[in-house]
Amino acid sequence: MKIQEYKTATGKSAAELDQNVKGLLKDGFEPYGNPYFISQFDAPFCQAMVKGAASLKESGGETIYKGAN
Repeated sequence: MKIQEYKTATGKSAAELDQNVKGLLKDGFEPYGNPYFISQFDAPFCQAMVKGAASLKESGGETIYKGAN
């Protein structure tokens, strides 16, 4: 996938992070890598999220856009 948009979902708890990730999933984002924790942040639970177009190899030769603008 060619990444066209990147966001970091955050939460003050794992449950809050889950809710924020679910919202981004509905907007066409996908998790990128593993969740992580940064204790210095107000919302230390984090997950990188990306949105983009599939590569030609992934789509079997078609250019497919994953997610809405």
